[in-house]
Amino acid sequence: MDGSNDAAAGSAKHRLLACIWMVLAVGVAASWLVEGRAGRLRDEAHLPLGILGGVFLLLAIATWIFGRRAVVVRANVAALSFVILAPIVAEVGLRASFRLQGSPTKDAGLYAKNTVDDDYWILRGRWMPEGRTIAPKRIHPSLGWSQIARGPRNPSGIHRKSLEQLGDTARPKLLFYGDSYVAGSVERLEDRIPDQLDALLPGTDVVHLGVGGYGTDQSYLLMVETIDLAERPFVVMSAMIYDMDRSILRVRDYQKPRVVIQESGKLEVTNVPIDPDPEHFYATAPTSIRSYVASALSERYRDLPDPLMEEKRKLNRKILAATAALAAEKDARLLFVVFHPKRELKKPNWRSKFFISQCEALGIDCFDTRPALLAHIEETGATLRDLYQHNHHNARSNRVISEALAERLRLLEIE
Repeated sequence: MDGSNDAAAGSAKHRLLACIWMVLAVGVAASWLVEGRAGRLRDEAHLPLGILGGVFLLLAIATWIFGRRAVVVRANVAALSFVILAPIVAEVGLRASFRLQGSPTKDAGLYAKNTVDDDYWILRGRWMPEGRTIAPKRIHPSLGWSQIARGPRNPSGIHRKSLEQLGDTARPKLLFYGDSYVAGSVERLEDRIPDQLDALLPGTDVVHLGVGGYGTDQSYLLMVETIDLAERPFVVMSAMIYDMDRSILRVRDYQKPRVVIQESGKLEVTNVPIDPDPEHFYATAPTSIRSYVASALSERYRDLPDPLMEEKRKLNRKILAATAALAAEKDARLLFVVFHPKRELKKPNWRSKFFISQCEALGIDCFDTRPALLAHIEETGATLRDLYQHNHHNARSNRVISEALAERLRLLEIE
């Protein structure tokens, strides 16, 4: 009798285990179908998911029919050990590898996206101190970082030439804000767009106020800080289209301000003051990652839509409106310039359309650099490689843009 009860109990356990494997197989298949149809799976995810689901299904069938056979028992023990222990061992091993100098696992891009996650920039700064682009003397308490080293005579960290231009009150000023597409990644300073414009518009001081790595929020905040340095200036506010993604981050090249919209609809600056000590900041900045293994698998196999797309639209719509309002308050004319990275020049994405449409809706004059560059390609047979270096404009494309922009500014009667 006892033997019969033991056999029945054993059979029940095997069937329960078989049901567990079946539930896991169905779960994998459902995830495969739902995520695949929604376009959230990368191509390379289908084979591993298919294999995993197939293994669970075979285990379910074998356990249900042959649950008491030794080979099936061993397979179940091995599978259960893998399911339970593998994630723990993998997580412990991965975290231990971070302590090794030069470990290939210390790559922020394996665990987070640079256009969405602060985690990417925190891990990058933590693991690659030699790659930090912001020197401690450039850290700005409210803007994140400045053009050059700050000091008692230059608390905003503005380029010396720009300071000299701002100090000459006899000449009209054009204040040119933006990111590295303005600051320049060219070898010669005279090949930067502001410097070329300065030569093309001899009656106006074109003041270079671009700062590499800035988002639309930081460019706007720098405008707030500096617009009173010139009387009734002409303001050129610019953005490389991905600057709008930077606006929702709290960390990029370094800790940065985060502009948020209050319930009243006004903009509020948060995440300040900026930590003046990079070592302290990167050592203590928290990340949202709970499992590096789960984050790595998600980044490797899932192709998720941008979860912050609508927030980016809403915030940047507000930043553009605030920019226009500030220019009007200071009796300054405003032109907005849109820059495109190499991969989006011929096929612009939604960001380009967003900036242009919002400028139109807000009544802001807008200059899109794309038509001028495409016309140059058509006329000369140039390729994208001829116009970009390190995914930035080179001297040639800067010249094309500057000439077209100068013509637009003349039509706006800046001189």
